[in-house]
Amino acid sequence: MGTVDGPLAEVVTDGVTGRLVPPDLLAGTIRDLLADEELRRAYGAEGARWVRGAYDWTVAALRTVEAYERTRAQHALTHEGATAAGLAA
Repeated sequence: MGTVDGPLAEVVTDGVTGRLVPPDLLAGTIRDLLADEELRRAYGAEGARWVRGAYDWTVAALRTVEAYERTRAQHALTHEGATAAGLAA
C-alpha cells in the first residue's frame, strides 16, 4: 500500500502486490483493505513471492555478473577504438 508518487511505487505492483493510490485516497483505501482479509492475504502472498524472486541471492549474483560483463565489453570497445585511432598507449 502506497501512493502513486511515493517510493513504494517502485516495489508495489498496483492490484497485484498491493495498491497504489493518489495521496488523498490513501486513508479510504486502507480502510477498504482492512475490511478485506482475503485481499490482504492475496497481496501478502504475491508480495512475498515477488520479493523471493527479485532478491534471491542467485538472481542478484547473475545480475552482478551481467553488469560486469557489460562494463568489460564497453571498456573493450572503447579501448579498441582508441588503439585503432592511435590514442591509447
